[in-house]
Amino acid sequence: MKNLSFLSRHEVFSLEKNRFHSDILPIIDSLFPYISNSVQLFYDSNDHLIENDDSAFVENSEVFINEIAQNEDIAIFLNIIKRLLSKCSFLTLGVEYYYIDRDYRDSYYMHYSEKHTEISRYCTRVVIFADDYVGVLNKVRFNNNQYSALKENFVGAIVFTPLANRCIGRTLLNPKYFFEKGAAFIRTTLYSVNFKGYQFNVYAFPFRMQDTITTTCAEITIMNILDYYSKGYSNYSYVMPSDIHQIAKQEKYDRHIPSGGLSYELISRILYRAGLAPKFYMSQKIDDKDIRHLISYYIESGIPVAIGTSSISNDKNKMGHSIVCIGHGKCNYSLSLISAKRTPNLQCQYINSADLYNEWIVQDDMSVPYCVFKQIGSDRIERQKGGAEYSKSVDFFETKKIDCIVAPLYKRMYMDAIRAEDTVLSILDDEMYSPQEYLNNSPVIFRLFLASSRHLKTFRISSIRNNTICRLYQEIPLSQFVWVCELYTKNGYANQKAFGEIILDATYSGPNLLESCLMINYPNKHLAQFFDEASLFLIDDPYEQSMVSKESLDFVEFKGPNEFSAYSNLQDKQGFRTN
Repeated sequence: MKNLSFLSRHEVFSLEKNRFHSDILPIIDSLFPYISNSVQLFYDSNDHLIENDDSAFVENSEVFINEIAQNEDIAIFLNIIKRLLSKCSFLTLGVEYYYIDRDYRDSYYMHYSEKHTEISRYCTRVVIFADDYVGVLNKVRFNNNQYSALKENFVGAIVFTPLANRCIGRTLLNPKYFFEKGAAFIRTTLYSVNFKGYQFNVYAFPFRMQDTITTTCAEITIMNILDYYSKGYSNYSYVMPSDIHQIAKQEKYDRHIPSGGLSYELISRILYRAGLAPKFYMSQKIDDKDIRHLISYYIESGIPVAIGTSSISNDKNKMGHSIVCIGHGKCNYSLSLISAKRTPNLQCQYINSADLYNEWIVQDDMSVPYCVFKQIGSDRIERQKGGAEYSKSVDFFETKKIDCIVAPLYKRMYMDAIRAEDTVLSILDDEMYSPQEYLNNSPVIFRLFLASSRHLKTFRISSIRNNTICRLYQEIPLSQFVWVCELYTKNGYANQKAFGEIILDATYSGPNLLESCLMINYPNKHLAQFFDEASLFLIDDPYEQSMVSKESLDFVEFKGPNEFSAYSNLQDKQGFRTN
């Protein structure tokens, strides 16, 4: 049989935590050809690593790695590997050469093919598995057990373009390998990756680096958001750099290559042209509202939020930067250092759940995927050093000011976060509808988010045992999307058990905010609205569990559930919510 090894464009590498310095060098040599000559210093004439003196080798290789980590793409790759090795003691990397990446091909034919110096059209893709599968991946075929094990331990994939210093392309990594359980709540969607003819699935939110020519942080923000939406929803299309530049050309008055970035007004407009209905907020124009609360409401809704930041210094040479917030960190269930506010009339004490965490999970093209930003005050954030062992100067971690945000909403979500918050606070301050009687002079914790009425009903019906309440959720007509406000006591919030719920019509656009209320669910009390009339439900026969409808704005009492489970757009059995 003829030897076909010369046809191989796949290679497999092992990466063991205890042999990091020895294992990482051949991988760097393979993935970053522009520094290949430097890596060769660690090899002898037979292409074997020189490891005669382990301590000297580790010391020299660490110095070398720190030097090459001044290149942003290498630093990001090393930080990814370090974070993965903090959860896994062994990684297997499958490398696919001559990979065709549609994002890079688009940029290539738009710009790089026209350059004087030749640049390759092809990319390299790496697939990562969390365990030792070197022997398995080197096989032509996998048996059923091997294939199942590979699928179960599939971490994700990274594309490497031929561009020096900016070579990391579309990256899909499962965030469960980056955080401890309960440390992060992140929105992801399901992607499929084909390697050697076998399909592997990964829950991820896309990440990319900017190349500074055809893409900047602004284009990357748009691409990541629409990559996510196009994969999770059929209403939206995948966009590439040329698509963005085609729209930008119609709005700008100068050349678009090299890209000079995009204003956030233009980012919002491009998202609108892609079929979304973005809501644009500027920190200085939201009156007494807290911008971090608005971010929280949308993040709790599973909606990625584009955030425009700037340096707090007066240095004009420091440009603004765009990132995408996709989740938040762990919650402060003890409520330490949290002060309750009061409504103006009833003096009802309340705590916004948005104040109970101060970390955002962000896709930042200048840092590692799923990096953590800490909230400093109401409108300032700061990159955290965790997971950024190989990083730039101290300026990399400087505090940033939030200038504006864009929430890419569904086109029929007419009620935005500000009006939803105002409606909830109005209900808390209304003598008839306030939940004060259940609080015993303690503050109520409210958690506000958008949800699909279909998913919400399914979750409530499956988690509430009272048949009458289940029937109410089955029968009440709700808009396609609703604003949900879950109400908690301190102990209930720690156990993720709400005592009440307020549901608002997300399609409402009228002036009277209380008219948007579709349902109020308190212990032993329930109000629901059928179209234009307020309809109250009463148990007529406890055995038949039938209900009577009355046209009134008063509550009717009946025996209902005292608590129900918290709904989440961000968490599932794996710890991360998907579509």
